[in-house]
Amino acid sequence: MWARLRYARLLSLARKSQRGVEESPGRWFGIAAVVGFLLLVMTNAGRIARMIRMRGLRVHPERSPEQAATMWYERMARYMERRGMQKSTMQTAQEFLRVIAEEGLRARVRRFTDAYESARFGNSADDARRLPELYEEVASATRN
Repeated sequence: MWARLRYARLLSLARKSQRGVEESPGRWFGIAAVVGFLLLVMTNAGRIARMIRMRGLRVHPERSPEQAATMWYERMARYMERRGMQKSTMQTAQEFLRVIAEEGLRARVRRFTDAYESARFGNSADDARRLPELYEEVASATRN
């Protein structure tokens, strides 16, 4: 008897839930969309946090000069690689300068590298602030 009552209650609850879904599909679709969005955010939380941190470093490099310098130098190295000048992982920043044949570009990269080294190894907030501007100088030199 107890099992039959329990079964009847569960069956009634299931029918009631089914009617709720049938009567308001938009609500359930909304819940499913929110759950899907939350799953998407949770699976990409590390990537999102990294993007936010990198944006913060771009906007305020003086808050963490060492990290900002590393980020900007890696960005410059990738840019130069796309232009055919690849920096080996075995090369120092100063050794990479010797790879650049064009004198005007080498001078701009040298200014960038000097500011990078000062920010990265000397923790200079002023030089970290200059890196975006110096990066643009390097980029404009390779566009011409």
